[in-house]
Amino acid sequence: MAFDPNRPFNDLPDLPPASETETRAILRSCIAARAALAELRVSGGLVPNQAMLTTSIPLLEAQASSEIQTARLNGIEPYAWLKATLEAIAAGHPNNRIDDLMPWAFNPAST
Repeated sequence: MAFDPNRPFNDLPDLPPASETETRAILRSCIAARAALAELRVSGGLVPNQAMLTTSIPLLEAQASSEIQTARLNGIEPYAWLKATLEAIAAGHPNNRIDDLMPWAFNPAST
């Protein structure tokens, strides 16, 4: 059946489902998930400022966007630059030469 935004999708099964949903495997998975959530709650309590975890996400996204835009402004394909940069870091690029990895210093021919 082709999608038609003007016609509702009414082929959903009736509730409750005819088959048993609370199987032993599902209940075991629920117990494991509950234990993992309890561990996560305890771990979260160890972080003094939990808001820091969520408020830093936009900053990291802005940093990544800035690096990608800088690469584009320098006429570099961003993914090629990022791949070469991560490979150089993994290969032990020295910290005191970090400027060599910046988009404006990237040389695609050297990769």
